[in-house]
Amino acid sequence: MLTINTFSIHDLVAFVVTAPLALLFYVAYLTMGRRLIDLLFANWLAVCAVLCFSYLLVDNVVPEGTSATAVPHASVRTLRHIQFNYSIGLIGMVTLCHFVLLYIKSRYATGVPVRLAYLACLMAVPLIWSSWFLRERAQPLGETSSWSCACPWMPEVSALVTGYAALYFIVTAILVVILWRHKADTTGPAEEGTMSMIAWVRAAFGIVCLAGTVDILMAIMDYNGPAPFPAGAILVSGAISVALVGERRAAERHMVRMEEQLQIAIDIQSGLLPQGQPSVAGFEMAGWSQPAEIAGGDNYDVFQLPDGRWLITLTDASGHGLGPALIVDETRAILRALTVGCEEAATILTHARRLMAPDLHEGHFVTCFVGLLDPASATLSYASAGQGPIIFYESARGQFRREDAGSPPLVPFTSPEFHCAVRQQRFEPGDFLVLVSDGLYEAFDPSHSQFGIARLFGALCKGPRLGIQEVISHVRKEVEEFMRGGKQADDMTMLVLRKQ
Repeated sequence: MLTINTFSIHDLVAFVVTAPLALLFYVAYLTMGRRLIDLLFANWLAVCAVLCFSYLLVDNVVPEGTSATAVPHASVRTLRHIQFNYSIGLIGMVTLCHFVLLYIKSRYATGVPVRLAYLACLMAVPLIWSSWFLRERAQPLGETSSWSCACPWMPEVSALVTGYAALYFIVTAILVVILWRHKADTTGPAEEGTMSMIAWVRAAFGIVCLAGTVDILMAIMDYNGPAPFPAGAILVSGAISVALVGERRAAERHMVRMEEQLQIAIDIQSGLLPQGQPSVAGFEMAGWSQPAEIAGGDNYDVFQLPDGRWLITLTDASGHGLGPALIVDETRAILRALTVGCEEAATILTHARRLMAPDLHEGHFVTCFVGLLDPASATLSYASAGQGPIIFYESARGQFRREDAGSPPLVPFTSPEFHCAVRQQRFEPGDFLVLVSDGLYEAFDPSHSQFGIARLFGALCKGPRLGIQEVISHVRKEVEEFMRGGKQADDMTMLVLRKQ
């Protein structure tokens, strides 16, 4: 029957608590988002579990009631266990520092400083296993093991152990001060958990600092009662576990709220696109837009003016996501507003460029097609700032014609001169216009080949025999088959206008 010394029960309890918790946080790391903070805490719990098990072995080298000198190799076994404890404790010290730096979101939590700390830790381990650090005890501290002499063969310590104790106290005290001075974040999930649980973590690290320091001082002073660290490990692991679980729950609630807000943004942006097919006398019109992310940086608009003409626009902001989506929605509003008092498409673009320049950051730009369609004369007056190609199909000739943008994109600065050419196209029955954003013809297949303009024209060849909605569906199908299930890299938008 396996028996253990009564004064080592707390070592066993500490191991039983910390080992499953470490396993639990490893599972959480692997299955719930791979957060580095979960991995670091799991590592530290694993260190505590190993230390507690090693304490259990040390405290049972000499059974209660057995003569210390009667146990074979007791002195050497104790020495090796204690050397192992100091080595694992040093690794735990660095892991603890890494955990705190990551917890408070310090810039030192990643990169060179952390790597250097782990490297210094590993380089110091051989010193701990040398006779300069600990020496085998020649005579036991007591006749047998007991509550007052848990480890009769505790090794003799050198001045280096005092330095180790000072280092441990200084490091853990600094961590406690950092946590005490660090204020909880007031934005995002921190309001409900991320840092509002910091009081638990502060208390936990106070216990770590006190228990570990007392433990080492006991060894230095040859006081050989039960070690306080295992009991401290139980309290610390519980406190930090509560904090991290509270943080995760708060982060999940915050994520749900963010998803709700993003869904509102998506609904608003999709509501800004023309609903159904606009009723333009003598014309058919259809459009489609598919963002690469939750919100898109592409936009098309069809809007009837008081004089009977129709404003037709297609806008593409650089990048994709929520930021570009805000830019194209702003562009849409500006273009609509500028139709009041501006008769020419080029004038609208010129003023839009001036108004939008302050809102665009360096390296960002917006391409924009602006057309003014007069249904009565079947004439489209248009200008383009970087948005192309502009594709016309002339039914009389049975041919497609491609035009490039006549002007550069809208950019975050205004130059003294901005020439924007105005062009016109008169539609005959069967003629149609196709506008596409670059995300469509720059789509990639798994081998990183682009769909390209040539394939786009090939897909449009069936256009004269199809309805305009079918034209869009056919092009979409061609692009999707080309991508072969690959990830969409950019927003895709297409607008088709045909004369009946």
